[in-house]
Amino acid sequence: MRLVRCVPATPPPLATDAVENPNVIRRRVGFSSGRLSIVGKRPAVHLGTISATGAVTIAEVTALARAKQVEMLACFGGSSMTRVAMIYRLTIGSDGVVGSVGPSEVSTATTVFSVKSDQCVRRTLRSMKFASKGSTTAVAIPIVYDSTGTFAMPDEPPTVAAIEPDPWTPFATDGKSVAATAITTARVTEAAIRGKVADIDKCFANPASTGSLRILLELDVAGELSSVRAGGIGDKDAELCAAKSLAGLKVMTPSQEHVEIACDLARGDASPWRVSPGAGYELIEIDARGLKHADEIVVPGVSEPDPLPADTYVVVARPDTLGGMLQLALMWARDATAVVLAVGDGKTPPVFLGMGNAQPADEESDALRPAIRVGKQFATGCVGRATHKAAVSSSTELGGLIQKLAAKCRTLRCAPTLVVAIDTDAVAKDLLEVAGAARRGGFDRVLFGGAELGCTATPKKPTGEVDIEPDFE
Repeated sequence: MRLVRCVPATPPPLATDAVENPNVIRRRVGFSSGRLSIVGKRPAVHLGTISATGAVTIAEVTALARAKQVEMLACFGGSSMTRVAMIYRLTIGSDGVVGSVGPSEVSTATTVFSVKSDQCVRRTLRSMKFASKGSTTAVAIPIVYDSTGTFAMPDEPPTVAAIEPDPWTPFATDGKSVAATAITTARVTEAAIRGKVADIDKCFANPASTGSLRILLELDVAGELSSVRAGGIGDKDAELCAAKSLAGLKVMTPSQEHVEIACDLARGDASPWRVSPGAGYELIEIDARGLKHADEIVVPGVSEPDPLPADTYVVVARPDTLGGMLQLALMWARDATAVVLAVGDGKTPPVFLGMGNAQPADEESDALRPAIRVGKQFATGCVGRATHKAAVSSSTELGGLIQKLAAKCRTLRCAPTLVVAIDTDAVAKDLLEVAGAARRGGFDRVLFGGAELGCTATPKKPTGEVDIEPDFE
């Protein structure tokens, strides 16, 4: 098992997404010291999850770093900052002497981190002396200076209740924009997860369980893990074990914000995500005859089902399933909290196709929405009134269609979700090709739905209006 990266979790794809304002998304969230300070709380320096690669052990580094916490706290004497998060990277020489020390990430909730405090912390870390080991060691030490009293790193791992994860999706649980400070939190989370990779790997005793794993971690304002969802490798028991192995994890957060972080890992070669249908989902199965949920069966043209209750559903279709059946499944689950679409042959865990939604987009919205409409032979892509076609049997043409959409959206302010309409004669295996091309083209938020979501079969222009983007035809 290897850790690939941790990033802020992407909001789920939505047909009604508005155009995001990049100036809002990138702004640093700032708080005045008066809002954050808590009367009677004393400033403190806390250590995050330390990592060490080399002869010196993590336990040895942790012991000396803890002994230096009082000295590091003194480095912030007279500081007006309420909260600052840092990662210092240092090298321990073969003789046990600390060489270069430098911060790789610094993020504050108030003012800029002072040069004086930074230099003082570096001197304190350089004063650590280890036993000679005959080889060098690379170390990363996350620290948090906090005068709010909201962050505390326990000396010993706390005793916590086992985590019972919610059904997995590869997206955040809400549609809020990602705060700029979440990027720093993601990098610190990555350092904490790196120390847990060996524990996660122990969950995969079966050599056949290879592929890509995504773990979604929800951190509260104090950096404590409030929920975790693991999935994507198609092994229910191993995914549950991986989630539970992170119980009690705590990371430093540069500001008092709730944040969701997505950590990607791979065991063996990275591959498309697979879904574990029995991992807490409500299951809708599709075959040539109809749809099945629990004991209820829906046959097209015969039964008119009532909407299923709000929950997280996984729709599993065969590769030859027609789009009309997928449309019916989405309509059946139209009141769902979330719908995961997957394609499988019944022999191996089904491949994740994308998120589904039967609700039409807001036609009155001013947002420029990239969309694709997939039929039996062709896929039609559009941005506004400009359209382009590709044969669904040609991966080259599909890739070219997606690249055209992506190029347009780089020059225009598009809504962040690419919606994919499913015609009644589309085939599930072709939708997998479309989804793969979309993600390779940079669209990480893809939503599948009914035919009304995508481009119209014959785009129409208002009478007397000239096409403003003829180069896209």
